[in-house]
Amino acid sequence: MRSFIQTKYIIYTWLWIGALTTLGCSNSENPNDTMVYDLISKGNLYGDGAEGITQQNMIITTQLSWNALVSQMNTVNNVSDEFENLPIDFTSSTVIAVFDEVKSNGGYELELEISSNQEQIEIHIISTSPSGNATTVITQPFIIVKIPKTDLPIQFQ
Repeated sequence: MRSFIQTKYIIYTWLWIGALTTLGCSNSENPNDTMVYDLISKGNLYGDGAEGITQQNMIITTQLSWNALVSQMNTVNNVSDEFENLPIDFTSSTVIAVFDEVKSNGGYELELEISSNQEQIEIHIISTSPSGNATTVITQPFIIVKIPKTDLPIQFQ
């Protein structure tokens, strides 16, 4: 009888340890939460590269940097007239600006998927190309968004 009770005790102990271990485990990969952003502008520059903006991803955290970008974007066409969600309060917001390379025809577009976890902000850039006939004008796709200010590192993918 004593052997039966000891065996039963050992089985219950292992079951309890297994249950606690299973419940205590967390996903080692930090799950990402989709981050909501405010669109400032999305479109194309039409200056054949004369704006002097290369293909790049920008993180803008100051009014001075923002003013410089807007001025540079407006060197050929006044694209900032179409900007939304202004003014920008850089004490509570960060601006993300993504510029593609200059394209030999139209129909290209940029989209962003932004997610966050406890370690970083991840920005996935989606570039779509024209299907079928496209305009024969030189373009440079861009997208500019505003996200809540964060101390986390921002990674572009």
